[in-house]
Amino acid sequence: MIFFHICIDGTQAVSAKRIIIATGVQDQLPEIKGLKERWGKSIFHCPYCHGYELNQGKIGLIASSEHSAHMAMLLPEWGSVTYFLNGQPLAAEVEAQLIERNVVIEKRPIAEIIEHSTVVLSDQNHITFEGIFVTTQCVISQDWIH
Repeated sequence: MIFFHICIDGTQAVSAKRIIIATGVQDQLPEIKGLKERWGKSIFHCPYCHGYELNQGKIGLIASSEHSAHMAMLLPEWGSVTYFLNGQPLAAEVEAQLIERNVVIEKRPIAEIIEHSTVVLSDQNHITFEGIFVTTQCVISQDWIH
């Protein structure tokens, strides 16, 4: 039983039971000046892939989803961590657990990211890191898929 008939270039027809639509996905990054330009260079999404590269140095983490707090619990294995809430909520019990893991919780908003991985806060104070992590949301690359 065939479920799909596909016409390629108007000249060749292909029939199939299944098709794979491989459009890829895109990461939705937080709207922070300088973040996009550093994505994949000094700002990452996976500590298992990039944590060792930071050589137990200073690590920043920008809260951007519910998964961010979980990542904040993991990151101390790879270095000293500053967790930027950047307007995201944080439950009191989670905050206590993070403090127990020696995670610094930064409540001042981020204004921009400059140089290799320096966070400029809303009050213009600067904090420099070996690298920064951010949890992302993925979306399908093609609108017509929805």
